[in-house]
Amino acid sequence: MNPQRHVSWLRNIIRPAAVVAAISLLGVTLAACGNGDDNIQVADDADRIPVKIAHQSAGSLSFLAIRVAHDKGFFTDEGIDPEVITIGDPGVIGAALENRSVDVAADDNSVHAANFDRGINLRVFAGLYQGLRLQLVVRKGLDIPKMGDPGIEWKDVMAAMKGRVVATPGVAVSGGRIFEMLAGESGLKSGDYTLIETAAGAPLVGAIESGRADAFLHADATTITAVNSGVGEVALDLADDIPEYFANLQYVGFAALETTLKKYPQLQARWQRATQRAVDLINDPANSEYLHDVALRSVNNMAATKDSPELDATIRKLAPGYISEVDPAAFDTTLDFWRQIGLLKSDVTGQELLWQAPSQ
Repeated sequence: MNPQRHVSWLRNIIRPAAVVAAISLLGVTLAACGNGDDNIQVADDADRIPVKIAHQSAGSLSFLAIRVAHDKGFFTDEGIDPEVITIGDPGVIGAALENRSVDVAADDNSVHAANFDRGINLRVFAGLYQGLRLQLVVRKGLDIPKMGDPGIEWKDVMAAMKGRVVATPGVAVSGGRIFEMLAGESGLKSGDYTLIETAAGAPLVGAIESGRADAFLHADATTITAVNSGVGEVALDLADDIPEYFANLQYVGFAALETTLKKYPQLQARWQRATQRAVDLINDPANSEYLHDVALRSVNNMAATKDSPELDATIRKLAPGYISEVDPAAFDTTLDFWRQIGLLKSDVTGQELLWQAPSQ
């Protein structure tokens, strides 16, 4: 799901087949006991809240705020006792949430919307990351206009991709579909360019360096590698150059079952306070050494990332996008965008999907 997935921390992935089997057994037990939705015992305001958090991709720097909040004890300070579970399959996370083997799911909001549409009574109650940070990087020296050139607009850059070969890790998923949408809005047809599938990270840089591709579309760490090595140049930075689509996109969020949020009416406020403390810490330049450290070691079940020369620069680039709350207007725009590129079939709205705490 995530454009930073090439910064891989996934050493502790629970094998999906084993998780599905365990969840299926748990689901039978829960079904036998009844779902209890009509008899929710609301916790006292002073009660601590035990929470199992499921990640779809703990190998993403988009999840850094959770690592920081956990490592610094911000969740604990707010009366939340967190346990993190890393699951590599978004479908499994939905089943785990539905069957209550986890309490909170951290995932792409398009996944939450799709799970809601298939009948899981979940609500998004907090934000984690906004903005979609992808760059179109062209081989250095290639005669392609770039944003910042006099009189050049983003559609001019995309139109210049006619006849070019573009590499992306996900031709059939978000990266490829985003490129197709932008190309179409710039007057190109599908036969005017070629998209090729390439593994994330170094293989993308290698594709343009070898001439196999003229450009790639990927995220900050790969882009920084290509630019610093003299192989590529940024022609288009989606969040900065096409803000109407990408700058405020409510990308990653936290969801829980409606019953969980009713049982723990203080969970949303506590969670947002804890993650906001992490957001503030991440955006303070004085904490750069700590952020480098926390990214390189395991925090609960969030395994450490591999060090790279681009790590610190990537964290700095991502820092402004970390959030604790969800912007309702931007959330609806985000759902419309996912529908536009074909990643979301549901007509769910933000009003349906976002949790509104009952008035006190």
